[in-house]
Amino acid sequence: MSFRRGNRALAVTFALVAFFVFPSCTEVKVVHRHSLQGIVLLGLPGDSRVYVDSKYVGPGDKLNGVRLYLKPGKHHVMVTASGRYPFFWALTLRRSRLITRRVVLPRVTDG
Repeated sequence: MSFRRGNRALAVTFALVAFFVFPSCTEVKVVHRHSLQGIVLLGLPGDSRVYVDSKYVGPGDKLNGVRLYLKPGKHHVMVTASGRYPFFWALTLRRSRLITRRVVLPRVTDG
């Protein structure tokens, strides 16, 4: 497969951004334009931490409103933040489905 000069530069830029923004990801996949499956998390507090299938994905301030591409199948999402109750979400993602979910992390109250 041959790339035009602009497409190759764009692919390299994407790979570098993915490496520095999501340094803890274990694998980076090339996603075709027709691959829509994934999730979008909204309302993430800035100090939150996002986990998908028990793997750390990144901080909430970087992932708020960002599409996270996932393979079709069952997944578990957990969001934690200091001084707040955690958010848990079990989902089954079908092919070419994009699911948007608002995350609510209520504050822990003493009493």
